[in-house]
Amino acid sequence: MDSSAQANFKWKGPDGFSHVGDSVHITNPETKDLYFCTATNEVSEETAEFKLTDCPGQGSEKFATGSTQTLSVNAERALKFIEWKHKGNLVVEWYGEGDPTQYRYNAKLNTNTGDLTFKMLKVNSGEYKCQYQYKDKGTFDEKVFQVEVIDPVSKPKVTCKKNATDITLTCTIGSSVPAEFTWTGPNGFSHVGNIVHITSQETNNSLYFCTAQNEVSKETAEFTLMNCYKGGNKGPTFLYWLIPLISIFILILAVIAKRCYSKGAIPTNSNQEPDVIESVQLNGL
Repeated sequence: MDSSAQANFKWKGPDGFSHVGDSVHITNPETKDLYFCTATNEVSEETAEFKLTDCPGQGSEKFATGSTQTLSVNAERALKFIEWKHKGNLVVEWYGEGDPTQYRYNAKLNTNTGDLTFKMLKVNSGEYKCQYQYKDKGTFDEKVFQVEVIDPVSKPKVTCKKNATDITLTCTIGSSVPAEFTWTGPNGFSHVGNIVHITSQETNNSLYFCTAQNEVSKETAEFTLMNCYKGGNKGPTFLYWLIPLISIFILILAVIAKRCYSKGAIPTNSNQEPDVIESVQLNGL
């Protein structure tokens, strides 16, 4: 409004939102939300509406690789021209009649709304610009979107190590995708990070959940402590059993060897004694 006019400003928005002042800060905005600003003085009152979709930068989006997504123009009236570009290169265009002309990405254009739908790949990151024109308007409107395509996280894998005092659970994903890890468990247990230490006093059937997430995806794996006792710690547990088994096996071999030696030695000595006696008798003759 005219800067020389004195006025009071009030805002209204979704979910009972209200604010007094000429500027307002909105947290966690929904792009389809509609806000109203009313300027009043002693003799007049005027109201303007504003859609967050018309705010520069609101089109910025992060998408998962391989997902099919839509960049929304949300045109309100009949259109006679639509043109989409990615980094200055034509993606699709339409001149009000017939089918749109496609140039790349096998993108689908909604000629009623101007929305563009296509499968997101890494090459699709960057700036998208849509120019469109209403049938009842001589000038062009424009919307700009900043798109970032990010690999989603894979399903986590939980491994464990056990010692005399505690159990260590480690949560990993099978890729180099950056991720944040959080844990939840019994009795309100929670932890941030991919490694958690649990006292061995926990019951074997306790269930823990590891969640890996980034800006575009979230995956969760569950782990029962019983699995750690059954084989989650295969190295040390195997040794605990192997050493006693080897000792028993060696003891059995020693007993068998001793018995075999005893049985074989006695007959050998008894067979030699008559030969010795006979030799003595012959010498005497």
